[in-house]
Amino acid sequence: MNSLPDEEEMLVLIKEQCESLPSVERKFLEARLIPLQRKTLYWEYGKGEPYDSWVFADFKEREVGVTYCKGGFGEMGSPWGLIFFHDAKFGMDCGWYDSLLDLIQDGWIE
Repeated sequence: MNSLPDEEEMLVLIKEQCESLPSVERKFLEARLIPLQRKTLYWEYGKGEPYDSWVFADFKEREVGVTYCKGGFGEMGSPWGLIFFHDAKFGMDCGWYDSLLDLIQDGWIE
């Protein structure tokens, strides 16, 4: 499995990311933050390889959450991802982003 920041490091990373967001995006995300949850995602484009991630936000729509997976989409980059809470797969590459700002601005806010 990939290495992942520990809980304290992840909280610092999320805080830094939030502080770097423009005001509208920061308020949007802060209203959706949840306690950190480790989640193992399985790489469905290979042999089901497991990757650890941290889920930290609930978009409260269609069971969509936000996760961070070091190395990103199956270790192909883009560490910030949209996932379904009811699923343990990475989903499509279009749901993974290089930055948290790109993720939020891709159709989640006006």
